[in-house]
Amino acid sequence: MNSIFGTQAGTEGYGWLMSVNALTVLLMTAFVIHLTLRVSRAISMAIGCLFYVVGFGLYAVCSSLPAFLGATFIWTIGEILLATNGNVFVNQHAPSTHRARFNS
Repeated sequence: MNSIFGTQAGTEGYGWLMSVNALTVLLMTAFVIHLTLRVSRAISMAIGCLFYVVGFGLYAVCSSLPAFLGATFIWTIGEILLATNGNVFVNQHAPSTHRARFNS
């Protein structure tokens, strides 16, 4: 971001990106989980990966702070989907004798 916005504005912009990430996690986690309750864990994780790809891919073409903020919102939805489904998926597919090892 420093190469686009300069040292001072780039630093402030990065702060905004991380704030959007934190606020999105706080405000959207329950909503996103509710939307995906009836979807399998594997599909939820695939959708999460798609959000990651789109969000981070948009960084390549972003040239304004609002565009960066939108891209951050998108990949954060993917982060929510992967963080809330990853361990559940592993536990569902791991042998009961190995679950503790996989979760450590």
